[in-house]
Amino acid sequence: MKIFESFVDLINDKSFIKNNIAFIPTMGHLHAGHMSLIKNAENFSKNILVSIYVNEAQFNDPRDFENYPRTLEEDIQKLRDTKCKFLITPKEYEIKNISKAFDPSLEPKKITEILCGKYRPGHFLNVMDIVHRFFQILNPKYAFFGKKDMQQLMVIKELIKLKNYPIEIIPCETIRDANGLAMSSRNTLLSPDERMESSILFESLSKSKQLFGLKKNENEIIDIIKNDFESSRLDLEYFEILNLPSITSPNGAELYAFISAHCGKIRLIDNMLIGR
Repeated sequence: MKIFESFVDLINDKSFIKNNIAFIPTMGHLHAGHMSLIKNAENFSKNILVSIYVNEAQFNDPRDFENYPRTLEEDIQKLRDTKCKFLITPKEYEIKNISKAFDPSLEPKKITEILCGKYRPGHFLNVMDIVHRFFQILNPKYAFFGKKDMQQLMVIKELIKLKNYPIEIIPCETIRDANGLAMSSRNTLLSPDERMESSILFESLSKSKQLFGLKKNENEIIDIIKNDFESSRLDLEYFEILNLPSITSPNGAELYAFISAHCGKIRLIDNMLIGR
């Protein structure tokens, strides 16, 4: 694996094949979820590129940015055990110097201002901006994103449409721990007891899928899940059910349950396909 701190150095490297890149953007503190993205990428290209860049602009709370786990040396060791061919750890000034910003007037607010967007104003616009910049610089053939961040995946797919990028977005399944908690870099900030308590997110999603199968309507399901949280130590931020265009079938529709809750100072999100 070759490691670069500069996009210019990466692109000028003779071993960098520009027209067949499988790109996995991350903010580091890599876990099994990230490793699964790399494993998926192996099915598409031998030229797997991982980026590690903590994008300050997408953090609404400066303390969240400051506390975000940074474990570059550990991340490098984990990547060496995979088939990742290139790692880029770029600097903000270079990113801005060699790319153009996303036009805020194009923001798809019907996607960015729902769910997490209600509670994190500007977050998804800044996600679109940094991914837009990376796509300009690298022009990958494929880009891999986890379904755990389903709203982010929806936003990136909209970016592809808006800018007409010839990039195939590959959605990858959510990876969970033994208790069903979706893998996230922030999970390491939870105590063992908090991790156990946080399994209620997965339990709630699974219950909503079961209830839908029993012909409960969406409002009934939402009321039942909200009621369950009244006895939980977690603070439910939202639980919503949305009918969305299928991320795998252009002509299909899928019903997803989305959930967000706070466990102490840690904000957790998850989602599940509950019906078609």
